[in-house]
Amino acid sequence: MKKKLFKRFINVLTVGTLTASLFTGTFMVHADIADSGNNIVTECTQISNLKTAALNEYKTGSYNNSSIPTDYKVLFVECKSIKTSKKTYNTTSVEDTIFNEAVKNFEDSVESFSKYNVNIIADKKYINDTINCTGSYVTYENVKSYLADFAPYGYYDAVFICGAVSEFTLGVTSKAQFNGDTGYGYTYVTICTSNDQNSVNKGTKTSYPYLTTTNVAIHEWLHTLESYRDLGISYPNTHGYLEDYTEASAASYSTLSDNDDDCYYCDYEDIFGHSSEDISTEDNITAYASTSNYSNNYYRWPVYQTTGIEARLTNFYKAVLRGEIYDISDARNVGMFPKLWKLNPRKMFLGTYTFKLSNNNNYFINNNGSLSYTSAYTNDIKFQWNLVYDFKHGNVAIISNSHYKRFDINNLNVSPTCLNIGYCTGYNTAQTFKPVLKSDGTYKFQCIIPGYSDYYIRLYGSSKGLSNVDSYNSWVLTKVNAYEGEYYIKNVSANKYLTVNDKAMSLSGFTAADNQKWKLRYYKDGFYKISPSSNLSLYFDVNNNSNTEGKSVALGVWTGYPTAQTWQLKLNSDGSYYIVPLVSTTRGLTYNNGFSITTLNNNNNQKWVIEKVNGGQELFEGKYKIKNSKNQYIGFSGSNLTIGQTASTWNFKSYKDNYYYIMPNGSSSALYWDVQNNYDLESNIVNLHILTGYNTAQTWKVVVQDNGSVKLIPMISLTRGMSYKNSKFVISTSSDSWYLEKVS
Repeated sequence: MKKKLFKRFINVLTVGTLTASLFTGTFMVHADIADSGNNIVTECTQISNLKTAALNEYKTGSYNNSSIPTDYKVLFVECKSIKTSKKTYNTTSVEDTIFNEAVKNFEDSVESFSKYNVNIIADKKYINDTINCTGSYVTYENVKSYLADFAPYGYYDAVFICGAVSEFTLGVTSKAQFNGDTGYGYTYVTICTSNDQNSVNKGTKTSYPYLTTTNVAIHEWLHTLESYRDLGISYPNTHGYLEDYTEASAASYSTLSDNDDDCYYCDYEDIFGHSSEDISTEDNITAYASTSNYSNNYYRWPVYQTTGIEARLTNFYKAVLRGEIYDISDARNVGMFPKLWKLNPRKMFLGTYTFKLSNNNNYFINNNGSLSYTSAYTNDIKFQWNLVYDFKHGNVAIISNSHYKRFDINNLNVSPTCLNIGYCTGYNTAQTFKPVLKSDGTYKFQCIIPGYSDYYIRLYGSSKGLSNVDSYNSWVLTKVNAYEGEYYIKNVSANKYLTVNDKAMSLSGFTAADNQKWKLRYYKDGFYKISPSSNLSLYFDVNNNSNTEGKSVALGVWTGYPTAQTWQLKLNSDGSYYIVPLVSTTRGLTYNNGFSITTLNNNNNQKWVIEKVNGGQELFEGKYKIKNSKNQYIGFSGSNLTIGQTASTWNFKSYKDNYYYIMPNGSSSALYWDVQNNYDLESNIVNLHILTGYNTAQTWKVVVQDNGSVKLIPMISLTRGMSYKNSKFVISTSSDSWYLEKVS
């Protein structure tokens, strides 16, 4: 049955709370935290395998929808004030509305265009300070200091900076998707006020761009995806291969009519696909058009002109994102194939580490742009190194977290003194290394220059280089920002979540709203700044910077006293955490009708469950059997759910915000629990259906009850959960209680 075109944009997703431990027996549930002890070698192997699978899919042209869409995280930042050489531009409520609508429109359009093989996770942030610009767009350097907090290395796949400046170009891409500078693609997008102010409230067809701002965003973002050419594949040019094509030459080509109901801009001349590498002149293009190779089956798109490019190429973008551009030179379809989405910038980021030599505790540091070492660890950013998988060639680049410079073999001349740091040169053999994990947990970094495979990074005395002498080359890697990211924070005793309203903190039931999301940003020495995601200028703060029993904790602006405003997470044996300020080693954050620091004594009001908002393994991901209070199990037959004594195994696969797809394990076809027609109606039927892209109908929240049972509530509803009534599975306000049995 065809799904109703409907997608809800809500802040409050469900009701109820989660407990720190569940059920009976030994099954303990706690949130996934970014791993602080990753096996880098294993991660590299996993990425290499993904790369091989993606290339095989692309080269064979076998486009097969993914059973689970790949998460792709983007950040939209609105600059409230931009100063150019001519004037200062401040956004109005009109631009604010366009910005908000464009973000939603981008998310829905890209997901729809990609056949729902990608799940766009879009965040919005704002810069209230005036940004000074000397050029025709807001460059990365103009906002770098803000993005250090907004978008730490490896947290996003793409960042869009937006502003309303009439004298600026519509949009520009300044950093490709895979780069060592930022770890994400960077683009600037003008908020197109004059184009969009009359249509911003006409977003009835959200699966297609109805705003020029959205079209510009998609266009510039597609430029970052051209990085996939580094895999050696024929990936399409975002301009439709037509950089020199003009409307005047359109008379030489066939004029076609496009009746695609989705297309808003299809009243222009069309031409057939070709590659600018193979057809470099208009005469050659005309020659192609007259040959027997010319076929109406080739994909068509509106012509590129110097104005209106984003709007007139919208159908082309759609074809790129679903791998439907026909490349004459390769005689095949090109564009984004499902497995390419899995090779995103976040996947390439292996983490931020310190490098300590196991022999004598010397650390590698970035000393004002040069590679140096010291045994006097001062917990400064100069000690931090980003490990990044080299997307094009493989192996690992070691990039300073305080600087864009990376480990580099001077002039490719391998010697005991050849190692320094430099900007990316493109010589991967000089700037990437193969990590080797030793049995004692330390790492060696192998040279990949041909003929030097028995040489490793070595620090011997004052010599920084590579050597085949097997000593002073084992490195202890410590992940320094293991917890950096966005989290929900729940008090174990109250079983409620930390919530902010304006500047006041409280505890409340789980809503998944923005005011329950908290940003942890690495400071140094294993300590973090903790801020509400909705206002990053506020921080956890111990009153008067005092290590005193019962001293109050509140939110405050940065005071310059990190001892009062940075915190350490200490893991407990039950999976919970103490949250301990730098000012104290024995007291932690406590809730007792208010927030304070008290002496740690294993009391539940001092314990906190830390749940990652997006990404990572979620609370209930895994395989389960599901039964009711009568010990009857949920099974299935064909597309129908059944109940009885025979237990099926169900695979809970994370979506986001602790929602899950629920699928029969081992089924030959990819089926999912599905609320019929995506309707939040009493007694609406639940059965199995293929993936539709309507996550509101096909993802489920697990809400734990006091007796250890759970309610299973679909995203589309706040009040109705899974029930078995009148011999059918339905959603109902009087939802049934279910028990999950973990399957190993």
